[in-house]
Amino acid sequence: ALVCWRVKRHLERGDDSRATQDALRKSQERLQLALEAAGIGIWDWNMVTGEAYFSDSWIQMLGYELDEVEPNFDAWRAIIHPDDLPAIEAAIQAHIDDGVPYEVEHRLRTKRGDWLWVLTRGKVVRRDDGGRPLRMAGTHRDVNETKLMQEALRESEERFRSIVEGAPDAIFIQSDRRFAYLNPAACRLFGAASADELKGT
Repeated sequence: ALVCWRVKRHLERGDDSRATQDALRKSQERLQLALEAAGIGIWDWNMVTGEAYFSDSWIQMLGYELDEVEPNFDAWRAIIHPDDLPAIEAAIQAHIDDGVPYEVEHRLRTKRGDWLWVLTRGKVVRRDDGGRPLRMAGTHRDVNETKLMQEALRESEERFRSIVEGAPDAIFIQSDRRFAYLNPAACRLFGAASADELKGT
């Protein structure tokens, strides 16, 4: 549980339960506000029972009401984009087996039915005496805008490359008076079979 230092101080001093509860409520409110401002949601997964906790900001980030997401692993798994699920499962297993940091960008289905890109980070926080993982917790952060910008840039670069590669005019780029890029028309102009013959010259 996340308990601020003021709550801990109340508990250590043996203050009455009303003061402790008030401090705890204020601490939780501040934490919730900070998470919402940062675009971060918290999750906590009981790996034995499958039960899970999703913070209000985690749920609301996806557009759901608080009672619309079941608090269990299967509910989370059901809203993962099918193409992303194998990478997520592999990353969880690598973290469990080898301690590889669990950090994955993937898509989750929103209440509207579209897909939201999130960056998920987590770690096993409890194991039994035999090393079997019992509990895993972490965060997810909305990275949708960044991912969409990256995708738009990639598509733009692909379109530009397609135009340049198919252009009938010779197009080339030089750096320090050496060829860094040549399109096929430039290769033909200089009598080269491929750009590799001229790059760096």
